Amino acid sequence: MFVMPMACLLLAVLDQSTVYDADDNPDNLALYARAILDKNDTEQLERMIETLKEALNKNISPDHKNKLSKLLDELNTRYLYFAAMEIFTKDLNPEVDKDLYRLLGWTQGSVFTGMDEFLALQGWLEKGLATPFKPTQINNSGQFLLQKAMQDLKILKDLNQDPLKKAEATKLFSLIQDGKNPEEVPADEKNQTGYLKYEQRKSEMATRLFGPASFIQSLVLERLLSNLQYECRTGRMSQVDLNLEIEKKLAPFLQSEWKDNFYLRRMHLRGMASACLTERGKNHPKLEQIIRDLENLESGLHSSDSSEFLCTTSYRMAMLSQQKRHEECIQEFKKIKPYAIYNCYYWEVLTDIYSKLAVSYEALNKEDMALVYKDLAFGSCMKIRNRAFSLTHWQATIGKDLRDKYAKNKQWQEARNLEERCKLLGIGFDPLPKQAFE
Repeated sequence: MFVMPMACLLLAVLDQSTVYDADDNPDNLALYARAILDKNDTEQLERMIETLKEALNKNISPDHKNKLSKLLDELNTRYLYFAAMEIFTKDLNPEVDKDLYRLLGWTQGSVFTGMDEFLALQGWLEKGLATPFKPTQINNSGQFLLQKAMQDLKILKDLNQDPLKKAEATKLFSLIQDGKNPEEVPADEKNQTGYLKYEQRKSEMATRLFGPASFIQSLVLERLLSNLQYECRTGRMSQVDLNLEIEKKLAPFLQSEWKDNFYLRRMHLRGMASACLTERGKNHPKLEQIIRDLENLESGLHSSDSSEFLCTTSYRMAMLSQQKRHEECIQEFKKIKPYAIYNCYYWEVLTDIYSKLAVSYEALNKEDMALVYKDLAFGSCMKIRNRAFSLTHWQATIGKDLRDKYAKNKQWQEARNLEERCKLLGIGFDPLPKQAFE
């Protein structure tokens, strides 16, 4: 006799709004929650989150509390993912397959969430790869990445058959997910350069386990290159030829079937753009062409209102700032639509934009506006996801700059509050000498 699996049975009735709202049995709630995770309905995810919160406030056993708490974490993660994906897909061009790119975003995010979350995607990846889509260049890029992700998933399942290899894979995903705790960093590496050494070791581990041009390696390498670019642009690694480093680290991808992929081309162009803004590799005519290439590339995926274009805006503003064309730098910012800033979650990019804007206003003796944008730059850089010591020197520089501005304006209470806040956040810089009136 055929028996319908419980999850399927639950899915068949979940559209009835009072089914799980009225059920107080923790075991049943766990089944409902698991079924909703499989269904991926944002409205029902939101309702189930509230239901589990209410259940956890009731008198239930420790085992049930632990199970429901873990499910609540999963539901919250999935809900936040879908909320972000709604913003992301809203700005996609009409010819882009939204379901394809939702799945790609989910797949990329799962690698940073943990090994189990990545492994759990197998069914969704198989279904997504078997679904027809319009064969445009951008959709082909998305499908290519999903195919690469599926290859890594199969490699991971094989690795897990060997206890030693499974332990190493588990460690890699743990490092990708959590980063490194400050107390785990050797004393001689407690700076951003040391953190880059740690990122390099993580990249080497990904290469060893999954190959030099794998899906997982591409995600690890993107983070490494992002940090390297900020190190070089802020002058902390002036001896490094950034362009040469970008070419060397991306060589396995550029010399493979990845070479025409949208995401690889964007990673490559952004790296070269940053190289053109360093003291060692400064080349503004080349940068102008790279910016045009990036904008043409991005327009294949996103509408012109998308916050994805803020990255190229930041490069152009940085170039104008270096050229001391401050009025033009400010005008470039004024071209940005509020929608793009409102929906932007690239805090490094916003920090860079606000910092360059503050420099331009200060150069034009518009001190009040300079202070406003220094404050916005600091607020944005504080939202950068904690990656151990990643970008902390940059954050400290921005914090110190704002503190000095407060002191110059005789706003001593604000200056001291900022010093204390940065100290608590581990973003250290020396406080100003105590004033006579303090």
